[in-house]
Amino acid sequence: MKSSSGFSFKAAIIIAASMSVVLAGVSISLAVSDALSGYKSATATITKEDKVYDPSLETTTKEYYVTYTVDGVEYRDVVIDGADPEYQVGKQIPIRYSPGDPSSVRTREHSYIYYLSIGSIVSGVAAITFGTIYGIRLSRKKIRALDEE
Repeated sequence: MKSSSGFSFKAAIIIAASMSVVLAGVSISLAVSDALSGYKSATATITKEDKVYDPSLETTTKEYYVTYTVDGVEYRDVVIDGADPEYQVGKQIPIRYSPGDPSSVRTREHSYIYYLSIGSIVSGVAAITFGTIYGIRLSRKKIRALDEE
């Protein structure tokens, strides 16, 4: 008579790896939301676009400058992080600024991190589901094989 270890080792590995992907996604999401938790929203106007060459990477990127007002104080030509293909001079865009330093701004470009974390969570949950179903089916198959002997 053969012995059955029950749940498959492969399924357990899939589930463990998937859980680490889910935890990574949650950690990233929490870190970003914590970093931006004190930021407030405003609307800025893109005032200037420059092309910046980085000799170390041998690439040219676009750098955008915005003007916006916080508590009656106008901030001019503040460089924003990230570049959306839809950015153009004169366009109004949503920004988030630090109340302690309103010249420190973030754009929606940081939303890709949320998408990354959500993707990690969703794919991890899907893989956990797959691993569980795989393990259950394999266990049932082993039990049937033992019953037939």
